[in-house]
Amino acid sequence: MQTHTNAHLTTSQLMAITKVPISGTTEVSPIVEVLNMADYTHNVVSVVPISEPIFQASPSSIVIREFQPQETVQVQICLRNNDNVPRRVKIVQPESQCFTVDLTNKKPSSKVAPGMDTAYTLSFTPEERTDYFCDLVCYTEREKFIIPVRALGPRGWLDFPDEIFFEKAPVKAETLKTVLVRNVGDAPCKFSISSQAPFTAQPQSASLEVGESLQVHFSFFPDTVDFQEGRYQIDYHTGESVYMAATGRAEELTVRIDSHALLMDPTYVTLFSQKTLKIINSSDETVAFSFKQLASASEEVKARMRFGATLEESYGGGGDTDYDDSFRNDSFQLSPASGEVWPNSEIEITATFTPSTATEIACVAFCDIAGKQNRFPVHLQGTGIGAKIVLSYNVIDIGEVFINSVSEYEVEIHNQGEIPAHYSLLPNDSLFGSKFSFDPSEGMLGVDQKETGKVLFSSDVLGEFSEDFEWALQGSTKPLRVSFRGKVIGPTFHLDEQTLDYKRVSVAFLNTRHFHLFN
Repeated sequence: MQTHTNAHLTTSQLMAITKVPISGTTEVSPIVEVLNMADYTHNVVSVVPISEPIFQASPSSIVIREFQPQETVQVQICLRNNDNVPRRVKIVQPESQCFTVDLTNKKPSSKVAPGMDTAYTLSFTPEERTDYFCDLVCYTEREKFIIPVRALGPRGWLDFPDEIFFEKAPVKAETLKTVLVRNVGDAPCKFSISSQAPFTAQPQSASLEVGESLQVHFSFFPDTVDFQEGRYQIDYHTGESVYMAATGRAEELTVRIDSHALLMDPTYVTLFSQKTLKIINSSDETVAFSFKQLASASEEVKARMRFGATLEESYGGGGDTDYDDSFRNDSFQLSPASGEVWPNSEIEITATFTPSTATEIACVAFCDIAGKQNRFPVHLQGTGIGAKIVLSYNVIDIGEVFINSVSEYEVEIHNQGEIPAHYSLLPNDSLFGSKFSFDPSEGMLGVDQKETGKVLFSSDVLGEFSEDFEWALQGSTKPLRVSFRGKVIGPTFHLDEQTLDYKRVSVAFLNTRHFHLFN
């Protein structure tokens, strides 16, 4: 399996290199082992840095192309002594039967003078057209270094362009360019394409036979209005990599909404009212739109991370986390919530107001439109109207009532609103409040319907009282209230005589006087 790194060549540069049968480099050869100089020479001091071989190989690496089976290819290798004293050097015969190395002049020399060269001839005789690899091992008096030799067999190449430019690309929209590529090499080709946002490509990998063609779709999806640069990297299965420069210029389209605020008509709870706005597309492109909960994509990323997504999932919009960033509200709905607007046309959006409570309700929806960098805020406001129930009395003064007596009163409930109303009595557990009972304590009234409720009061506690009773109305934050006031008193008695005067009486005789007790 090949390991790919960042490509430094374009396709045209790589194709130019492949036309050269034999190529090499002049870089410093890699040292694989440092030897003990004292074992080979008495001149243990060298002016050549320890990080470099004493002998400089030219070429320091060899690549052979365009070879045929059983035909010998020869490459001359020169080794120059960079030290200030004579030194010895030799190249070990490679183990591969396809490679041999010999001194060019056939006369071995014990040492090479300072600044002088010794030449070797590398012979390569392939058995078939395939890849061959060999590392020539070179020994000096101080180190062992290698000269990599690569014989590259047939290759498949695709004629990708060196660069691609996306001109006048709409912001927050995908711009596509399709390129037809062909395998111009002499072997089947497998490749993969990688890139960084906002540039992508499809398919990301494919295989082509010799001469076969394929359409590759390159896309540019900018988030901001500016000039952006990037690159596509094409990695071949044989280990080569090339890059294709990508540039794009993003711009905004002529798209707008005709209203940034909708004030809905006052609406009864459980009913609804509607108003409309328009998205007007004056450009020549089809644009997608959707209504979002938050003002920008960066705020959505923060929300996704708070919801539990990772940073990559947040930017990519994927992951297993079930986060919905579309507009949602209990009282307002927008329809359609997403869609497309055709070129030079418009679409009507219906805002529906369904209040859940009798209060003023406001929120903001953000319209995200392809071709516009910033989202359009749409302010939605409306007032919910609750049930209109009235009582025949707001205050009932029951005066004085006797202890443990039972008093009965009537209260009429009337629904004067335009919607059915559900009411229910709220508990009152005060000292005198618990002495009242209501029938019915809850119910449903239709439009313009009336109902008479009975109130029973019986107290075993003396004293004055003032009690407030409230009924909760469905969809309303303001309860219905009635107050009862009065005084609980004990029994009242009086006598018809203030004094009983027996006057003069006889001993041992019964005397009787009468008086009356009145309640």
